[in-house]
Amino acid sequence: MKDKKIVVIKIGSKVIVSELGKIRLEVLRSLAKQISEIHQLGGAPLVVTSGAIACGNSLAWAKTIVDKQVAASIGQRKLMSHWGQAFDDYGMEISQILCTHPDLHHEMTLAVLRRILKLRIIPIINENDSVANEEILALKEHGDNDALAALVAIGIKADRLIMLTDVDGFFAGNPKTNPDLLPIPVISVIDDEIRAMTQRIDSDRPTGMNSKVDAADKAMKAGVTVHIANGDRPNVLCDIFSGQEIGTMFPASLGL
Repeated sequence: MKDKKIVVIKIGSKVIVSELGKIRLEVLRSLAKQISEIHQLGGAPLVVTSGAIACGNSLAWAKTIVDKQVAASIGQRKLMSHWGQAFDDYGMEISQILCTHPDLHHEMTLAVLRRILKLRIIPIINENDSVANEEILALKEHGDNDALAALVAIGIKADRLIMLTDVDGFFAGNPKTNPDLLPIPVISVIDDEIRAMTQRIDSDRPTGMNSKVDAADKAMKAGVTVHIANGDRPNVLCDIFSGQEIGTMFPASLGL
């Protein structure tokens, strides 16, 4: 990996939080180790982490929008505590950035992120759900931090956006109902056919793929290469960076 190659790593709720609202510490620590290795190789990783609401709602008491915002305020502390401990094990300095989608259209926010990277600090970014409910209200449109991750990648001109989820990539159908399917290794253009596949994937036991494809489309057009992969796969991040064919890759559009 070339020096200071910028990579945004988006980690979905289901990757690091169990159905009971407990942090999956083994997975989180493994990801922290891999991100630290990317950093030590000269890369500039940014982490967009989901999981605050899930972590703060372990007893599934949050039913209303306001309750989910309260759950986010509880879960965010727990989430950052675990990330902090995990990165401490590798001597990595991290920072916490809570923001909303509009924040990432402001140069000041982007300047802060660029300065953090220059100081060789790893930013941990999340939607500020406790004071802004736009992601909760528009979850079907924005996804669970998928759109936020794309905005980060575009705004700081990242080389890659890696979205880690609970499936192995993009499929022609739903892998949760058809386990014999294999992921499509490369998708160069997101056209009507891919959109139709996305609708089929999320029609039964949704995977959240629609929001990921939307994010990939925006990032590709801005010159960012995108990967969708399974966060449970051992060494997933390092394997992607070593050039292995992991999950589904969406190459940056040519000519950008």
